[in-house]
Amino acid sequence: QENCCLPKCAAFTCLADYVSDDAQTDSTTYTQENCCLPTCAAFTCPADYVSDDAQTDSTTYTQENCCLPTCAAFTCPTSYVSDDAQTDSTTYTQENCCLPTCAAFTCPTSYVSDDAQTDSTTYTQENCCLPTCAAFTCPADYVSDDAQTDSTTYTQENCCADGESTTASSTSPAVMATT
Repeated sequence: QENCCLPKCAAFTCLADYVSDDAQTDSTTYTQENCCLPTCAAFTCPADYVSDDAQTDSTTYTQENCCLPTCAAFTCPTSYVSDDAQTDSTTYTQENCCLPTCAAFTCPTSYVSDDAQTDSTTYTQENCCLPTCAAFTCPADYVSDDAQTDSTTYTQENCCADGESTTASSTSPAVMATT
């Protein structure tokens, strides 16, 4: 009688994080490996991934199904850096995982990129760009010094010329008629 009956998987008690394999109910290979399927709850996700809580009971036992990538696994494009505050986030997008640097900033007309701020993540015109003399408004009695248009030494002394001396240095028709 000892040899007459073999237990079937239908009677097997699976370990925690495993469920009965319905395809093996009548099998007499009475083992955990044969009678049970692992669920995502038993899956060990690799570094930079976390368990997908929505898939805990799933028997599709793969990394793609059981795990979610975190921002730590995201490769940011050129001119962007990883956002350290989002390392553990599973919102796996460039907008969430990366911060733009000044290298990605487009400066407006009359401004140039500040090379000293290329890697900065303070992504503002004030931080990423330097005004040139082309953006400088000279006071009354001064004119823009055209030779300094592209200069980033943004001062009146550098960007402006005395209006009288500039006018006097040019030859006007009245001056030519008297010579």
